[in-house]
Amino acid sequence: DVVVQGGKEIVLTGVNIGDFGHTTGETFFDLIKALDEVEGIERFRISSIEPNLLTDEIIDFVAGSKRFAPHFHTPLQAGSDAVLKLM
Repeated sequence: DVVVQGGKEIVLTGVNIGDFGHTTGETFFDLIKALDEVEGIERFRISSIEPNLLTDEIIDFVAGSKRFAPHFHTPLQAGSDAVLKLM
């Protein structure tokens, strides 16, 4: 439908998108591989993915893809163990 309506870009966003398919046996990596095969979409972006769910497999795939934007927004509260304990 997106392609038929003239869409050129899809942004993957949501809460815990890296957990996609957790209940169905699929993975987020399966999803992005399948999306990369969709004809007519020029660009995909991953809007937000938790650092613990951003695997080397996903990073390598996106780095080698001509259609996935080479950017990840990864939400972090703090990089310091001391600050995290105070939170």
